[in-house]
Amino acid sequence: MSQARRTRKAPISNSPQQGRIKHGLREIMLISFCFIALYLFFSLSTYSPLDPGWSHTGEAIEVHNKGGVVGAWLADLLFYLFGYFAFLFPIIIGQMGLIIYRGRHLDILADPKTMIVPGIGFILTLTAGCGLAIVHFSAEGMLLPSHAGGILGIAIGKTLQAVFSQLGATLLLIALFFTGITLLTGLSWLRLMDTLGFHTLQYMPIVEQYLVSHVFPQIAIYLKHLFLLIKKSILFIIASLLFLWAAIKSLMALLWDKWQKWQARRAEREYYEEYEYYEEEEDTKTEDKEENDAINPEIAIDAIDKEKTPVIDKLTPKETSVTPPITNNIPTLTDIVYTAPPDVSISPHQHSEPTRSRLEVPLEKETLRTTTSYTPVVLPDLALLNPAPAMDKSSEDSLKEWMVETFQHIGVDADVRIVYPGPVLLGFEVKMFSEVNASRLEELSQLLAQSLNIEKVRMVETQTGVIGVEIPNPERETVYLSELLNATTYQDNTSPLSLVLGKDVRGHAFIIDLTRVPHLLMAGSSPTEKQTILHTLLLSLLYKATPKELQFIVVDSSTKQLNSYDGIPHLLTPLIHNKEAALQALQWCEQEMERRYRLMADTGVRNIEGYNESLLNPDSQAFLENLAASQATLPYIIFVVAELSELILTDMGTKIEEHLTRLAQKARAAGIHLILATQYPSVSVITGMVKSNLPTRIALQVTNKSESRNILGQMGAEALLGQGDMLYNTAGTGTPVRVHGGVVTAEEVHAVLTDLRSKATPRYIDLEITINEK
Repeated sequence: MSQARRTRKAPISNSPQQGRIKHGLREIMLISFCFIALYLFFSLSTYSPLDPGWSHTGEAIEVHNKGGVVGAWLADLLFYLFGYFAFLFPIIIGQMGLIIYRGRHLDILADPKTMIVPGIGFILTLTAGCGLAIVHFSAEGMLLPSHAGGILGIAIGKTLQAVFSQLGATLLLIALFFTGITLLTGLSWLRLMDTLGFHTLQYMPIVEQYLVSHVFPQIAIYLKHLFLLIKKSILFIIASLLFLWAAIKSLMALLWDKWQKWQARRAEREYYEEYEYYEEEEDTKTEDKEENDAINPEIAIDAIDKEKTPVIDKLTPKETSVTPPITNNIPTLTDIVYTAPPDVSISPHQHSEPTRSRLEVPLEKETLRTTTSYTPVVLPDLALLNPAPAMDKSSEDSLKEWMVETFQHIGVDADVRIVYPGPVLLGFEVKMFSEVNASRLEELSQLLAQSLNIEKVRMVETQTGVIGVEIPNPERETVYLSELLNATTYQDNTSPLSLVLGKDVRGHAFIIDLTRVPHLLMAGSSPTEKQTILHTLLLSLLYKATPKELQFIVVDSSTKQLNSYDGIPHLLTPLIHNKEAALQALQWCEQEMERRYRLMADTGVRNIEGYNESLLNPDSQAFLENLAASQATLPYIIFVVAELSELILTDMGTKIEEHLTRLAQKARAAGIHLILATQYPSVSVITGMVKSNLPTRIALQVTNKSESRNILGQMGAEALLGQGDMLYNTAGTGTPVRVHGGVVTAEEVHAVLTDLRSKATPRYIDLEITINEK
């Protein structure tokens, strides 16, 4: 009986509490696997090559990976082995959690053979995917430890590509990839196509009916409105063009009338000037006739007694500048007379007094260079400069091919759109076929520099997916001053203060107008480089302006770098070599500035250009006063300092800095400009006061980043190539312009300045007497 009772005993079923525990355990496993999958996904997504990893060594100051150090190591290891297909592992881990949650893991544990087919599918998918990444997307893995397909992809892809070629390897890998997905997921591709076709045919009549009944009528209405809008737009454009044409005709008629009136006034002015010139010639002939008639010595003595002109007026400016007479009437800037040197071919019958040349006419009776014959006599000839030889430049096509091959060599697929063959730098505009970010630009720059065997390559993203590349030109071109002065931009510039700096990175002449800048500060570590740029600036001014239009005050350095400019007709004073004379010159410039402001206020103009135009405009009141008082036009004055440190780092440095600051603040409208240079770009020389009032600066090559920051307010000058390579920055522009300065030899400078001295001599002013008188 007990035996029967024992056989009829039913098995104990699971209680509800045990069911809840098992369900909770499955949920915990699902959450755990999902957490691991998400952690691995974010670690892979935020991978950075700068983080510590398995494939490289080194210490990182900051870990960029969102998964921390562990996430960085896991991402580096998986990317190194499998490339971008490492993202399959988070998916597989999440799928495993879902299998455990559904309880299918019990079937797998009961019969492990069921995992053979999915495992083979996963291996085929991973292997074929990594191989395809190597065959077709190798350039996409520049930021990964190895390549887009990892070590596995290199082993599979390169091997199949060597055996079956790229096309055969592609077809084989695609077949294996789809086979692996079928084995892994059980997906039937034929059934998928049948399903898509069935649903397409099922819903096609409904879609067609909807298009016919709703979409097409709306499209017809939209097209009708579009045609009406186009019609109205065309009518509006035609009406606007007719109105614009009428306005242009009226404006052209008004300008034509004004031009005719200006031509008439110009002809009248030239007539009076010619009449005045002939009057002077007749006076000269009368004096010669009286001198020939004076045969009797007594008559000659009486004629000399009657002559009221002092003897000093018959001397040349060079003779009078040795011991200037101290009179009550101190000569100002408008009393300067430029005298041509006497002709050596004068006959013996004329040696008593040479005939006065046209250059002896005072400045008060001269006009601007557009109306006088003074310019072609004083301006030097461009033939005095060395001509620029013909340069054999590589064609743009060959440079494009060369750069494309270089990018392919480092494993980057890119297209070179535009080439800028500059004299010192080669510029390229490159279209990237992959995503570009800051870290990748830095990495590409280093790889390209290593491939080209150069120190550094500059890369800047100009547009989305487009980067600008600048590399040093393997065959550096010399920028000749004659080539810059012959440039169209310099020749067509009508400003007498046009300065040539050199060529930009595209090989075009870079010209600035000192009337707009209006002052210039130049600094660099090399004295030779600074001296060459100074010669380029000064010679470009001498080729553009006559002494009538432009005057210099030059403070030379202790090494006398600008000693060759002594005696040229553009100088107001002899070259200044000491700080006391420099302080007097600055004081004189301030007084001259105030005097000019009073003249402009009396005339009712705001700047020197308006004042000079008013003196030449027959319709203005200043023109009539000019005829009565013989008032001259005002020339521009440029105060040049060859070495600023020799003035600032002295006991008079504070006073000199105050005068420079005041001139920089106010002297622009008065036509007084500053050009300052130094080879010591420290904070004690280029002070905050100087920088704040001279926003236009040129930085030559310096030794460290702090000097570059002191000149430009940013780094960059420490990476310049030297030999005239500079960064030009002015107010309103945040990015400096790269310019390659011109080259001028000492022989060229000597030839040009000697030619100027042979055409005219300067008339210096005495700064001390003039300052005391004012």
